[in-house]
Amino acid sequence: MRILAIETSIGECTVALRDGHKVFLSTSPRKMSQSEELVPRINELLEESLLNYQDLDAVACSIGPGSFTGIRVGIAAARGIKKAVPSLKTIGVSTLKLIAKYSPNKSASLVALQSYGSTFYTQKCDSLNNPTNDIIIMNMQEILSNPCDKIIVHTNNAGQYINAYNVLKIASNTDDSILGPIYAQQPNIHTKKI
Repeated sequence: MRILAIETSIGECTVALRDGHKVFLSTSPRKMSQSEELVPRINELLEESLLNYQDLDAVACSIGPGSFTGIRVGIAAARGIKKAVPSLKTIGVSTLKLIAKYSPNKSASLVALQSYGSTFYTQKCDSLNNPTNDIIIMNMQEILSNPCDKIIVHTNNAGQYINAYNVLKIASNTDDSILGPIYAQQPNIHTKKI
C-alpha cells in the first residue's frame, strides 16, 4: 500500500511516504513554517520515491488537537490531494492517540498535551490506547488530582511522538476515516489595536 502521511499540528512539518516496505521521511528544521514547507516536502518525497499523486492509495493527516493554523494547513493539503485523486482513502489521526500509542509509558489511562500557557488537552484512554471520552481542557493541578492510574503529560517534546512517521504507522492499520479537525477550544488569536 502507498500512503502519504502529513503532520503539521504541533508547529513542525513532517511528511512520510510508504511504498510497500520502503518508507521515505522529510522533516522541516523550521518551526511554525508548515504553510511554506508542506507542499515542497511532499513533492520532495514523491520525487525521491519515483511516485506521483495518482500512484497513492491513501493520504493520512494528524487532525489535532494542536496548533489551530497547523491543523488547518495539514487537513487542507490532504483534502486538496483527495480532490485531485478522488480514489484515495483519507485517514485522520488524533495527536492524543499518537502520544498514547507511541509514548514509552504504554497503556496510559490519561493523555495530556500542552495547549496554550498552563492548559492541556486531555483525554482518557483504554488499555488499547483508544479514547474513552471527549477531549477536556485541564490545568496541571486538575491533571495531577485526576484518579487515573497512568498519566502521560507532554509539553514541548511531543514531536518525538507526534510526527508523520507515527501517523503513517497508525494509518497503515486504519480504514478510511473522516478528515475533520479536532480543535478542542477556540483559537488563540491576538489582535493589535491601531
